[in-house]
Amino acid sequence: MISVIKSAFTNSFIKIDKLINNYIWKVTSGSTCSAVFVMKFNNKVIIISANIGDSSILYINANSKEVKELSIDHKIS
Repeated sequence: MISVIKSAFTNSFIKIDKLINNYIWKVTSGSTCSAVFVMKFNNKVIIISANIGDSSILYINANSKEVKELSIDHKIS
C-alpha cells in the first residue's frame, strides 16, 4: 500500500513537470511542490510526505509542541 502511494506521488510530480515544461515556462522558470498523505491504519497514523524544490514540510504535534522536519529541501547549490 505505501509503495502505491509513493508511486502516485512520483508519477504526479513527473506528469506536472512535463505539463509545465511543454506549455508554460520553457526557459528560466522553476517550481516547488509539497504533498502530504495522512491515513489511519490499524490504530496507527501513517504520514507520507513528498517534496520537490525548497518547499519544506513540518509536522507539529499540538500536544507536545514537538516539531519534526519531514522533508529535505532540494536546491541548485
